Amino acid sequence: MNKEAKAAWVTALRSGHWKQGRSSLRWKDEFCCLGVLCDLGEKKDWLEIGGLYYYEGETNYLPEEVAISAGLTRAQQTFLAGMNDDGKSFEEIAEWIEKCL
Repeated sequence: MNKEAKAAWVTALRSGHWKQGRSSLRWKDEFCCLGVLCDLGEKKDWLEIGGLYYYEGETNYLPEEVAISAGLTRAQQTFLAGMNDDGKSFEEIAEWIEKCL
């Protein structure tokens, strides 16, 4: 994983700025851990439709550009989304990212 993206993401997950949600990158004001990574980008390209937010056309996984920039594979994204949706806190996810990515 890109070292700069990793450091910024871990810091963001621990900041308390983002409210944790489940099942999509962003639902209303709640974010999945992957949604937090999207929200860190310079391009705040969120499109809201009925409370569900799309980031560059995606609702569940990182857009290709973000994934490539961060250096995350689809398998890594799936694992992280699973941690998030299974109730792991942003702190627990940040710890895993630090140790394993």
